[in-house]
Amino acid sequence: MAIKSILCPYTGEANSAAALSYALKAAKHHDAWVTGALSHGPGYIERQFASMVGEQILGMLREQSEEFYKSIQTRFDKEVAAAGWGEKSEFAEFEDQEYQALSAFARGFDLVIIGEHSTDMNESHMSPHPDMLALQSGRPVLMIPDDFQGKELSSHVLIAWDGKRAAARAVGEAMVMLEQKGKVTLLTVGEDAASNIDGIGGIRTLLTRHGIDTSHLHHDKMSGGIGKHILEAVDEVSAEMIVMGAYEHSKFSHEFFGGPTTHVLKNSKVPVLLVH
Repeated sequence: MAIKSILCPYTGEANSAAALSYALKAAKHHDAWVTGALSHGPGYIERQFASMVGEQILGMLREQSEEFYKSIQTRFDKEVAAAGWGEKSEFAEFEDQEYQALSAFARGFDLVIIGEHSTDMNESHMSPHPDMLALQSGRPVLMIPDDFQGKELSSHVLIAWDGKRAAARAVGEAMVMLEQKGKVTLLTVGEDAASNIDGIGGIRTLLTRHGIDTSHLHHDKMSGGIGKHILEAVDEVSAEMIVMGAYEHSKFSHEFFGGPTTHVLKNSKVPVLLVH
């Protein structure tokens, strides 16, 4: 399936600038539309003081917020026009609770390209969590780190492969991109994950049949967690993107105890494609 429609949640701040830049590069490469989206709940001041002030002051706060949201769309339009992609762009802005509306909206796109979640009190109500968006939308989500400055699209991809459902879905969703990359490295950790790589039904067999130059990197010992192994492997082979399945266990367990998805998203210096 070709990529023809890209969604880029956009706040106008640092956490989405790198994502929009990457989305525009991807759009030009695939000749795709780029849709900016600003999904937001009440701002910090309104959340904190709504019960303490009258309707008149609340109304003024909301008017200021609306003006601010309009300025974000203006910023998006300027960035897209400067990249020469204005005729294949659009923007949507809507109120949302827990990003349920954004997740539903994202299901109408081939790919979501998003920045890191911002914890800044003035931005957090506009800044979705990439992992939750992947979980709730069912669409592939490509997270671009805030300080990522790649001049070209990533050409060497590391696939975190454990043979499970989420990893298989991630490879399937990423296949159209993988076919256009220069190289793919399959990372396996522990003996179980490495048992079905080559031969009939092997994942490297599948990638080879798609014409993808694929190598296999295996880490024998499980020390320090899968997330640590993934990031070490990125450095080891100089990979420029990570493809991984998200949350093979519950989101609650990952938030409470940590997990590969959480660790990689917090620490990766290269884009991460998540599929749940």
